[in-house]
Amino acid sequence: MSRAMGLIAGSLLLLDSAHAQQEPAKRIEFLHTDHLGNVRLVTDESGGVVSRHKFLPYGEEFESSPAGASSNT
Repeated sequence: MSRAMGLIAGSLLLLDSAHAQQEPAKRIEFLHTDHLGNVRLVTDESGGVVSRHKFLPYGEEFESSPAGASSNT
């Protein structure tokens, strides 16, 4: 019979003192919508822009740009 015991400390999972596994970093994103409910802006927990989105009538996505990309050419 095998029994594993562990302890979660911060983001590190310790198992039987010899093995450690790093948990994936958790990222919180906030969705900002327009008056129709379309997601227009996505920001991270520090307020930085992750992506911007523009839509055509009837909800078709017209333009999507990642953070730092400029749509002005």
